[in-house]
Amino acid sequence: MSRDDVDTTQATLNVSNKIKDDTGLTFNDLTGQGISSFIDKQLSPEVDCLNISDDSRPSPRASQEMLTESSGNEDFSGKRKELFNNFTKLGGDPVAFKQALCFFDENKDNKFQKKTKGKFKGTTQIKNKKFMVIQDFNQPSSKKRLLLLNLETNEVQAFYSAHGVGTPDRPWNPRNDSLTVKNFSNKKGSNLTPRGFFITGERSPSSKAWKWHMKLDGVQRDINDNARDRAIVFHQGVRSKDWNERLVWPGRTSSNEDSPELYEKYESGRDRVYKAQNMTWGCTAVAREYAEEIYDKTKGGAVYYNYSPKEKELGAQYCGNNLLKK
Repeated sequence: MSRDDVDTTQATLNVSNKIKDDTGLTFNDLTGQGISSFIDKQLSPEVDCLNISDDSRPSPRASQEMLTESSGNEDFSGKRKELFNNFTKLGGDPVAFKQALCFFDENKDNKFQKKTKGKFKGTTQIKNKKFMVIQDFNQPSSKKRLLLLNLETNEVQAFYSAHGVGTPDRPWNPRNDSLTVKNFSNKKGSNLTPRGFFITGERSPSSKAWKWHMKLDGVQRDINDNARDRAIVFHQGVRSKDWNERLVWPGRTSSNEDSPELYEKYESGRDRVYKAQNMTWGCTAVAREYAEEIYDKTKGGAVYYNYSPKEKELGAQYCGNNLLKK
């Protein structure tokens, strides 16, 4: 008897024993149809074959990244672990957390070139090591998706935020709806929010109804380095000509709460998952009630991370690319 015959015989015995264990019948008691049905139901995984495609099967590298990213707070210890738990308690994406903290750890003593009027002049650096912002643009604007992390106390707070509209008057150009963000840009005139890592800059007075704004310096070449020249800033969520007309609704929650609410509620208690904020021309805006507080905590060189679907695709090991290190 050949080795192949031995393997086949052993496989048949294994199936026969499995049938007997699960059904009480012998292999010979089943019809051909019964055997097929048994194999389909008992020996095969429950998979929706209609949803399987070559594209949906992860590559070996992707599988390894999934294993890495699926690991949660075991990647951290001490205060960092507590911060991670508080971040995910408010719906934060573990991948975004790992990326932002990796960028912070690797660059907290580095200087970056600052782009002004099309030229690189001066530098910026992470001087504010107490607070950090992670804004998750994979989430709808109906969810409190701007997360403010206190790196000393480990408290995390979440706020509603607005994103850039794009160019709705030019249908051939990319644009977003008020609920979701699909398009990002570093280009002047796009009116789209740039993605990636920024460092907060100075506060400047504004002739707009929001009265002041905080500059943001993008530190990634060709990804967000035009932010200052585009006047991509942080400001109060009100219309540029009317302080009383809101762009962003009030709402804040904290990891210190037992049951933090990430969406506004209907009277019935259901989440208002489709109640979108209004949009900006690329800036980040929060409700006017909290803008001053967020500015006061993040001013003077804090990490400010616009986490988009592109960054999510890059995986948990991503710490920023095209960095404008001095």
